[in-house]
Amino acid sequence: MKKDCSMKERPILFCAPMVRALLDGSKTQTRRAMKTQPVLNGNFWQVYGASWSQKVKSIPAIFGHSLANNCPYGQPGDRLWVRETWDFLPSGTSECMIRYFADNAMEQRTTPANFNPFIYGHEKKRPSIHLPRWASRILLEIVSVRVERLQNISESDALAEGVKSCEAELDTSGNWYAPEELYSMLWTKINGWGDSGWNANPWVWVVEFRRIEP
Repeated sequence: MKKDCSMKERPILFCAPMVRALLDGSKTQTRRAMKTQPVLNGNFWQVYGASWSQKVKSIPAIFGHSLANNCPYGQPGDRLWVRETWDFLPSGTSECMIRYFADNAMEQRTTPANFNPFIYGHEKKRPSIHLPRWASRILLEIVSVRVERLQNISESDALAEGVKSCEAELDTSGNWYAPEELYSMLWTKINGWGDSGWNANPWVWVVEFRRIEP
């Protein structure tokens, strides 16, 4: 575990179903495709100066090593503040109400002195990318980081991705699917069919976290 003095905070985007899974406590992991994919060189996968056997399916990103140093989401002990779809109702004072569209919750926030509401335009629903740090309601602390192939997800990890919380939003046609299958549907819904699609089976960052008080 890193010392508090070196702890960093970074923003991370989550769609509405995943925000609800974070809120109900069922989501404790997230998978994100590596922008630089490992390359198979002979019998070894290689990326960022790291190398591992073709037979190895999961690699921990150990603090201080090249994989950990190149993870865009941080390392154990770092924090992630969640960006989600939102809106605000300015009051003409230093206080405003923030609406979070994932569950239509309303929370009061104190705005910073330099906050200018007009820079966000006049649309009712504001993209998650524009949510400022002071308006974020969910803070996560990273517990572990590893890399693995997307399709190597286990049943327990699929459940830790919060698939049960968003099952109703997936096109299951009333049929039963294993958690891993539900996760493949969820991944496709979020990431599409391109180079990061399920069938492409990219290497992903697996970030495990716990929710803490903002």
